[in-house]
Amino acid sequence: MNKEQKQKMGQDLVDFMLDDLLLDEIVETFEMKVDTKFFSYKEDKGNLVKDWKIKFPKWDIWIRQAYKKSSVDINYEEIRFSGDGEDFNEWLKAKWYERYRNLDWYED
Repeated sequence: MNKEQKQKMGQDLVDFMLDDLLLDEIVETFEMKVDTKFFSYKEDKGNLVKDWKIKFPKWDIWIRQAYKKSSVDINYEEIRFSGDGEDFNEWLKAKWYERYRNLDWYED
């Protein structure tokens, strides 16, 4: 798999997560599964933005929530992957399995 394919694989994985879970649930799970040395959070109250960054040696994820007027009214949410999707996939298999094994895959 080449670099572009690995990148796409990683982005497809985070897009899949966002299709099935609320962004807050994704962030909460990352907070539980990622050591604090790999995880950072920054809030810009003036611009009504919250940013999370998960940075590992071979991949990283950037998550943003932007708000309209308060931290309740979400304007948009975004999650971006960068790096080696194969390595990220292996990390997910080891660390995220508990989150997904109980998911009702047939729920409409």
